[in-house]
Amino acid sequence: AARPAAAHAKHGAPDYPLVAPHPFDPAAARRELRLAGFDAEAGTALRVVLLMPQGSEPLRRIADLFGAACQRAGVVLEVRACEFAVLLDERREGRWDGLLAWQTFDAWGDPHRFLHSQGLDNFGGWQHPEADLLAAAAQAELDSQRRHATWRELHLLAHREQPAALLVHPMVTMLLNADVVDAEPGPLGLSLERAWVPAHAHRR
Repeated sequence: AARPAAAHAKHGAPDYPLVAPHPFDPAAARRELRLAGFDAEAGTALRVVLLMPQGSEPLRRIADLFGAACQRAGVVLEVRACEFAVLLDERREGRWDGLLAWQTFDAWGDPHRFLHSQGLDNFGGWQHPEADLLAAAAQAELDSQRRHATWRELHLLAHREQPAALLVHPMVTMLLNADVVDAEPGPLGLSLERAWVPAHAHRR
């Protein structure tokens, strides 16, 4: 029900880069860390603080899998599951090395908020002048084909630089509430911004 992620974009969209996902090899990571001076057996293991929001079962399962991979790679992982307000404070004050997040991109495909240095969801504060130019140019481009080509170039840059370690695209969405109206798939997938609930079904 998911595919490996290579970009902040809809899988199969014209701007999605045709690249293989980054390899996953904890044993190779352990060798690289040892060469960099981080050796768990010598008592100099790399220590990583990972923030994540409380209450998300998929994120908890991902954190468990990541913890097992860190152990194989010789990394000491501290997972801090926080309430959202606490997570924002921790993130703002820089008391973390990684942030595990469940992100959704905009239905129209613009990755500006993830990849521009001033993007609202650029949690790691990644700054790259070429990325800023591409993100701004795409927003000013009126021709859809050229805009998608610019976004594809931006996604390729982010894939090379890896400001975020993207994991998977969930490929299945389920709606179980019969009161939701107009939740119809469109060219960009299931966009809940278009769905609505009649007044008589609103929760008080």
